[in-house]
Order: sequence, then C-alpha cells, then structure tokens
Amino acid sequence: MPGWTGLLREGSKKTLGLMQPGKYELNRVEKEIMEVLAG
Repeated sequence: MPGWTGLLREGSKKTLGLMQPGKYELNRVEKEIMEVLAG
C-alpha cells in the first residue's frame, strides 16, 4: 500500500495512501482517522 506523508504549516501530519480492493489488517499503535474520498 503506497503512501506519502507531509507536515503541514501548523505542525500536523497528513498521510495520503492508495489502497486496492481487498482485506486489510492495520495494526496501529496510535489512533488514526481514515477518510475515504472515492470508491
């Protein structure tokens, strides 16, 4: 799953990722909000 991370001027971090159809198990230590823009 390719992804790109950027730091915004106010100091927050945003990540853009592309996901193919399928099943994913994401083991994250930090809480994460995922926004689906299409699909």
